[in-house]
Amino acid sequence: MADHLLLWTLPLYCVSTFKSEWMFGSVICKLSYVFRESNKYTGILTLVALSVDRCLASYHNTAALRRLPVGIAVCVAAWLFSLLACLPYVISASVVVFGGRRRCLLARQMTLQDRRAWTYSQLVLGLAAPLVAIAGANVILLRRLRRRSIRRPEVAAEGSRRSFASCGGGRVPSFGPLAMAKLVIVVVGVFVACQLPYHVVELMSLATYQSYSADGSLPSATFRTAFVYINTVAQLLVYVSSCFNPVIYGIFNKNYRKLQWTKRTYARVHFYPPVCLSMESLYARFCCVE
Repeated sequence: MADHLLLWTLPLYCVSTFKSEWMFGSVICKLSYVFRESNKYTGILTLVALSVDRCLASYHNTAALRRLPVGIAVCVAAWLFSLLACLPYVISASVVVFGGRRRCLLARQMTLQDRRAWTYSQLVLGLAAPLVAIAGANVILLRRLRRRSIRRPEVAAEGSRRSFASCGGGRVPSFGPLAMAKLVIVVVGVFVACQLPYHVVELMSLATYQSYSADGSLPSATFRTAFVYINTVAQLLVYVSSCFNPVIYGIFNKNYRKLQWTKRTYARVHFYPPVCLSMESLYARFCCVE
């Protein structure tokens, strides 16, 4: 859902860039910032929840922590945290007339201390701290699986089946904790590769603002031009990361591929009947005639 909300803002920014003016009002301006900025928090917190869930799955006495109500509560908490983290954007974002054209900008001027605190808090809460949690959960999981496979491979395999059967109604899923750990690691790697340039640009902007506040010096024209291009690439990578997740799930998760194939097959059979069908068979299908 977070990826969809982020991608919904893409047409707004495309139109405003093409027209060189923001034409969608102040409310849409605030919402576009919220949708865009909340994505990085909800995305990384979801990966944290997946990593912790896979780690808990390797223990036999944690079934109560992996029930549906707990999962719903974790998702709600992740969204609430993301929305609270975006409150400064709700307060500061507005439509400003600049150079005779309307712009969707962060109009509120922050002091150097506020800007420094905001930049570092984004880096810690949106990237560094979640990565530490993900790395810790996956290290624990991989160490437990390795220790179990070395000591008693047969008992380990049977214990894994029992632990997952207790959560799936007696059915052993084909996507175990090790496979999910690999999937999470790949998704996290793509997320970091796409989100890290954004934080680097924020740190560059902070350093430039600190230099300007100290002695009033402005960066050179070459630096400003390079910064515009780097910032553009960083913003594009943020959108690209939201497009990568379905591709990664399709490559690594067999159940996800089956689900998508089932949806396409259902749509093709029930909504797009083949042309080679006779009129009698079409009539029978749509009119429920046996």
